[in-house]
Amino acid sequence: MKSGILDAFMAEGEKFVRSSIAQLIGSIARHDAGTWAKLPRFLKDIASAQQPEYREGGMQLLSIIADSAPDVILQHFSNYKHALDKSLQEPKSDSAYYAAKTLINIAPFIGSESVGKIQPLLVTVLNLNKLLVETDEARAIEVMELWEILLESELSLIAPHIKTLSEMCLGIINNKELEESLRSKAIHFISCLAETKKKAIIKLKLLQPILNTLFTCMVTEDYPDDQEDFEEAETLAVVASQALNSLALNMSPDKLMPPLLAMIEASLITPDPRAKRGAYVALAVVAEGCAEYIRSKHMDTFARVATAGIQDPEMIVRNAALFAVGQFSEFLQPDMSNYSDLLLPVLFTYLTQITSVPTVKTVNKSWDRLFYALEMFCETMEEKLEPYLPLLMERIFVALGPDHSMALKELALSAIGSAANATKEALVPYFPQIMTLLREFLVTDQEDEELLKLQIQALDTLAAIARTIGESTFTPLSSECMNFALNLIRSRDDPDLRKVTFGVFASLSIVMKENMQPYLGEVVQPMTDAIVSVEGMTTFTKEEEEEAFPIVEGLDDDDSDAEEIDLELINDDDDETDDKDSGVDGLNVENSYLEEKEQALYGLGEVALNTKSAFLPYMEKSFDEVFRMADYPHEDIRIAAVSALANLIVCLAKSEPVAPEELQKRLMQVVPKLAEIIQTDDDTEVVSAALQSFLEILTDVGSAALQAPGHKEATINCIESVMKKKNRLSE
Repeated sequence: MKSGILDAFMAEGEKFVRSSIAQLIGSIARHDAGTWAKLPRFLKDIASAQQPEYREGGMQLLSIIADSAPDVILQHFSNYKHALDKSLQEPKSDSAYYAAKTLINIAPFIGSESVGKIQPLLVTVLNLNKLLVETDEARAIEVMELWEILLESELSLIAPHIKTLSEMCLGIINNKELEESLRSKAIHFISCLAETKKKAIIKLKLLQPILNTLFTCMVTEDYPDDQEDFEEAETLAVVASQALNSLALNMSPDKLMPPLLAMIEASLITPDPRAKRGAYVALAVVAEGCAEYIRSKHMDTFARVATAGIQDPEMIVRNAALFAVGQFSEFLQPDMSNYSDLLLPVLFTYLTQITSVPTVKTVNKSWDRLFYALEMFCETMEEKLEPYLPLLMERIFVALGPDHSMALKELALSAIGSAANATKEALVPYFPQIMTLLREFLVTDQEDEELLKLQIQALDTLAAIARTIGESTFTPLSSECMNFALNLIRSRDDPDLRKVTFGVFASLSIVMKENMQPYLGEVVQPMTDAIVSVEGMTTFTKEEEEEAFPIVEGLDDDDSDAEEIDLELINDDDDETDDKDSGVDGLNVENSYLEEKEQALYGLGEVALNTKSAFLPYMEKSFDEVFRMADYPHEDIRIAAVSALANLIVCLAKSEPVAPEELQKRLMQVVPKLAEIIQTDDDTEVVSAALQSFLEILTDVGSAALQAPGHKEATINCIESVMKKKNRLSE
């Protein structure tokens, strides 16, 4: 049969049919290449054929097998090297494109033994890439994928070409006649370069031209709509700002900031609002990476410039300045809080302007920017906010009045949550009025999308208040609030609503403790349902993925409505079915359902921790479902799972009467799992969360956590792996 398939491929003249046969050959090679002795020779012969049509078909087949079974190509690479080189030197042919695709597909698997064979081909691929920029932009984008893969490789394949590649990408970015997708891909290469080769940027004197190009994009490129959030719109200016953020996170501030600040200063004094907007966005995106440098050398200037920007007559400038204030508030603390007398009066004045006229039918994106800045600044002030609380709450209560829109009310409720997090018991004088307003939003039979958004925010605010305002104040209303949450989750099927409801359950458990027992059945069930749920998941094939997402991968994952999950990681180990054979290459999970699952894990762990013995009837099922999530492919779910596992263990240890056998049984699952994650997980935040969970178990459970065979050794090995920088935390 195999020989017949190869013969059919040779004989087929129709490109579409030949491509289908090639896919079949690739699928067989994935599983059976070891016994297909004729395949390597066949590939060499057809890829080296003199007739262009045969050589093109051979290169296409080579690229397909490189995708499905890269080891087949790498094991016999010497056989194909000459044919690949020859095809790449015919840049106008399809053979050259397929030769480049072959290299792209094997690139993640290249070992040190193959470097000498592949290195000479990269110059011709680079020349092909330059030609495709002029003749076929879609293929140029595909070929550029090779450079990003090689940047992330530990091998030095790309080092001799960094300067030439960077100059090519900067030329692409600066060429406004090219498609935005190609220019965005070039910017993404610059981001990857900053993350992986920061020393090369300095050594090759690339920093200044990179800054010039990125900043020019940020101050000259248009946004789709002046009402649109600049950090949410997928535009060239946004991608450039993300690249600048990457530079700030990875480069030395002493090298980066002086030339950048010179460009920002020049843009701030121009009359062009687009230039000013770009300058404020630049200030915002460097705040995280260059925080210490800014705080020590430019804090006063940054705070005063941002305050001035909020008062600019142009809305797009005000929005950018408000974004900068939010970023400064998050990353430039505690210094930023020292400017409350300067900044808060300006923010309050802006808020007064918005609420002084009815907004019942109005939606304005600038509100989002104002409340983002206000919330970030107020929340990070903590108790320093208390002197300003009367004026802040006065303005917020006006925004929650009948003259204002649902959208403005939603933002105002969020601001109350931030104020609660900052001032805690100082919010008590306003608690009765807040609860009156929350009841109005939560007790209603109306069903519409705007109201649902408001109810979701009302529940989120309720959760924040329950955590912070004090048990003596909130306890009398805890049963009423529990019923608010349960009634809404019964009546509305919405993942966002369930997510915030789980947060309410967790907050109420802090107040109610064991008294939550009568409600636990209804509380635990929807959380475990969410943990095991596959709702919101859709399968996709590679071809469907390429059609759906043809522009640029990885520009801003947070703005996507779905997260891509590797299908192989989510399958059970004993699942013998091969999803790739069924044509399925992966899963997309809608963000709402992923966030619901994450909050369910956190909520379940916290409810268990706070209700102790009352939770024990639900322990077995809860533990088993949470434990499975420790291997979930998405890092946020793994982080939530290890946190929940620690809380479940502490619940067992603190419950009365203590069940030592059950505790040891669960410790024998959790301790090895945490040790495995700490030493092998590829995500720094997951490793950090696992270490934190391990610490909580050791602190709250004590020596019992180390009684089982191997637990002491596992603990010591984890400590050594961290101290000797043998795991992800070393990065």
